[in-house]
Amino acid sequence: MTITNSYFVSMLYCFNVLVFWCSSDLSWKWLVKSVKIWHNLYMKYHLKKLSPTLFWDVSADDLKPQRHARFIIGRVLKFGDIADWQIISRWYNRRTLRRAAKLAPDLDLKSRALWRVVLGK
Repeated sequence: MTITNSYFVSMLYCFNVLVFWCSSDLSWKWLVKSVKIWHNLYMKYHLKKLSPTLFWDVSADDLKPQRHARFIIGRVLKFGDIADWQIISRWYNRRTLRRAAKLAPDLDLKSRALWRVVLGK
C-alpha cells in the first residue's frame, strides 16, 4: 500500500468532519478512537522511513508504534543514526524516551550514559 500526500489530505479532511460531527453532542469516545487510529497509521507510514537495518530480525509491518514503543526506541538508541533519532523524537515524548532508555536491557554502559546526558537524567 503506497501512501501519498493526497492520503494525508484526505485524512485531514476526515478528521475535520469528525470534529464537526462530534461537536454536535455525539460520542467523544468515538472521536478519540478515530484520532488514535489515524495517528497509528501516520506513525506506521513513518516507521518505514527508519533505517531498515534496525529491524532486520522482525517485520516492520508487524510493529505497532504505540504498543512496541520500547522495542523501537531501544533499537534506535542502540543501532540508529541521527535521522532515526529525529524521527522517533517527534513521535514520542521525552518521558517515554527516557523510560525506554532506562529499561533497554541490551544497551551498553557507554550508550546508556550518552542517552542519559541527551535526555536528561
